[in-house]
Amino acid sequence: MKLIIFSLLLSMPTTICFSQQAQKIMVAFHSDLIKTDNHGFFEKVQGGLEGSYHFSRKFAATGGVEWWSDEGKVFVLPGMRFYPTEEAFVRIRGLLGKDLSLGAGFAKPLSGNFRIEAMGDLYFEGHITIRAGIAYGFGDKNLL
Repeated sequence: MKLIIFSLLLSMPTTICFSQQAQKIMVAFHSDLIKTDNHGFFEKVQGGLEGSYHFSRKFAATGGVEWWSDEGKVFVLPGMRFYPTEEAFVRIRGLLGKDLSLGAGFAKPLSGNFRIEAMGDLYFEGHITIRAGIAYGFGDKNLL
């Protein structure tokens, strides 16, 4: 798994360097609504802050931090998003030192800069989660 995360980190800068389109940066806060290892409401919290750099209409490199209350740890999250349509995305994220997740989601614009996002993730540890959050975009409003 360390090889997968290392390969992902190594490949992200090369794709960004070849981009010649307008840039857009988004900052988002997400939190878990439901996760398969939760046995009751509000027993633990998992949420974080994520930034994404959209180097085209279809691809974004992401990075962020996430806090898990049950472990009391903060995880670093490098990742990538692919947008097959304007509002839907598929993503891969690595929780450095912990796990890897594959997910898909939907982002609905609320205004020119704000979006609400909902997504599901499958962790390789065997858990599934449904997350929601809000994102704010900086830069070219026509990129996404």
